[in-house]
Amino acid sequence: MKIKISKNQWKAVGRKAGWMKQGQAAYTGLPNETEMIKDPSCPPEVLQRVLERGEDDYVSHNAADNPNCPPEALAMVLKRGNNNLVSYNAAANRNCPAEALKMVLERGKDDLVSYVATGNPNCPPEALQKVLERGKSGWVSLKAVMNHNCPVEALKMVLERGKDNGISQFAARNPSCPPEALAMVLERGKDDHVSRCAADNRNCPAEALQKVLEREKDDWVSGNAANNPNCPPEARKEWMTKLHSATTHATNNQIKISKNQWKAAGRKAGWMKTSQITPDDGYADGGESYTDEEMDLMENTFKYYINLDERSEFYADVRDHTGKTVFEIKANDEEDNIFADGFMKHKNDLNGLKEYLVHLGIMQPTQRLIKGN
Repeated sequence: MKIKISKNQWKAVGRKAGWMKQGQAAYTGLPNETEMIKDPSCPPEVLQRVLERGEDDYVSHNAADNPNCPPEALAMVLKRGNNNLVSYNAAANRNCPAEALKMVLERGKDDLVSYVATGNPNCPPEALQKVLERGKSGWVSLKAVMNHNCPVEALKMVLERGKDNGISQFAARNPSCPPEALAMVLERGKDDHVSRCAADNRNCPAEALQKVLEREKDDWVSGNAANNPNCPPEARKEWMTKLHSATTHATNNQIKISKNQWKAAGRKAGWMKTSQITPDDGYADGGESYTDEEMDLMENTFKYYINLDERSEFYADVRDHTGKTVFEIKANDEEDNIFADGFMKHKNDLNGLKEYLVHLGIMQPTQRLIKGN
């Protein structure tokens, strides 16, 4: 394959990129062709000529990915309607015009090209709105609610559906999500994942956060509400006081926990040093002994349990080091689920599940996820 350019163009680009010496003027042919196309200083007209050939080869991939590629060339690629790597790179390129991205999304496909088009900062809000109005699950809709260009009306529309799927969760996490939509989610009084995301959003109004804490519950939603900077200090203090009172009452009733459980709780709360392992009176002195390294490993380990897997019914959950369920997977109904949305490829896809939990803020990238059974 040969790209038709003049010797002078080849020489000028080669000198600027550093792979041709000052006195080297001869056209050297294919070996340097790819390096030239990848170079950010490659002339736009050269990149356009490459893409006009309509090939799906390595040189074309790099041409569509080049930040110097002209908008009209990228639009030309996307008009072909192909779902290949050239189109993928064209839709992801920051030079891609808004009209071309809108054209891609109007096709209503759930392919890779549409996925990167919804994530492009140039994607117009009205195109993202139409994607979400279809009510489909999957990566394209997910990318649409994650885009900061997503209009507030679209985010509110998603949350009004009342679902606890990935689309709703990321809509509640979007920094553009309107306060009234977040308050609406919390008014449902649930401790589901979308509510946790709503309580964690910095747009969440103080009144909604206060109402959550007034329920006097010790759950994830309350914890996120208390940690939100918008939470009224007096509401946070009252909630923590009542929580401490309940804990003291439980202590007087002689709940039995091991030294290591006490140590883990104390270290997490910040009132116990790493080396301090002696519990207060009233706590059991039982359980195995672990080193600090072993304790750190346990505290940063989540376990995935498959509880039901029969025919069309499936139920699993993820638990933290205390055994508390932090995420549930139900795939026995017609609702959107983690498998239908494409986040987990199969029931044992721990990598996909961890990536999803990290996106939700339930896990940190440094923590590990293992099978519990």
